[in-house]
Parts: sequence; structure tokens; C-alpha cells
Amino acid sequence: MILSNADGRGSRILLVGHGLMSGDNVSAVVPLADWAARNAVELHPLPVPAFVSRRPGPGGRPAPPQVAERLVELDELEAVFERIALRLAAGDQVIGLAASTALGASRSGRAWIDRVRGIADGIAGLALPVWAIAPDQGTSALPAMMARTAS
Repeated sequence: MILSNADGRGSRILLVGHGLMSGDNVSAVVPLADWAARNAVELHPLPVPAFVSRRPGPGGRPAPPQVAERLVELDELEAVFERIALRLAAGDQVIGLAASTALGASRSGRAWIDRVRGIADGIAGLALPVWAIAPDQGTSALPAMMARTAS
């Protein structure tokens, strides 16, 4: 789902981590999409982290991703931020990264957020602010400056 700002001034983009726009999390999808539409913000979902697709191993914890899976993840993220860099050069603005509290609650999720931020900085020169959003909290975690309606 990508909602765009067609006012000619460039789009404001909110990057969205796994778990906030996936079909199994309707409680987060609808409020975030509504907020984006009201505030003329394009939602740009990021690729699914490699660790998410891993099945639980002994002890119920997912096995770490294989090297090939991690390389695919990195390639996908680099491709996203190469496209984002082009959009920034054309006048668009990235306002942050929304991540589910579930993603930030695990070591693997925090490491993924760090990788995203590092790639964003290295390729697109972005210092991404990150906002943790719980599905039941909707968009209340987004800062007031982001919640202002575009004029």
C-alpha cells in the first residue's frame, strides 16, 4: 500500500517496518493508513526482515538466518534506499521509520532496525528517527510535528 502526496511539492514519506502493514495486523494497518491519508504522507513499506521467515528451532526460538538470506535482505534494503535517494534528490522528504513494538522487542528486530538506519544513512544520507507503534495504540506514538496536516 502506497499513499502519495500529489500536491507538487514533493512527497513526505514514512518508512514502515514489518508488522505494521501486513495483512495479519489489521489493528495497525487501518489507523496508520487513515493517519497517512489525513496528513498527506506516503507510506513506504520496507522488505520483510530475514529473521521473520525463520521457523522456530529448539527451545522455540527462530534459527538465525542463513548467510544467503541475510545477503538477500541487505540487497533488498540497499535497493530501497537507492530509490529513496533518487526521490530525495527530486524533492521528496523522508520523515521517519515506524516500527512495531514487537519488532523492537527482540534482539533480531533491534538489529534489523539498526541495519535499516545504517543503510539509510550510508546510501541516502538519512538520519532516520524511529517511532515504535503498538497495534493497539494506533498512531498516537507519532510525534505531533508529523501529525500536523500538510498545508
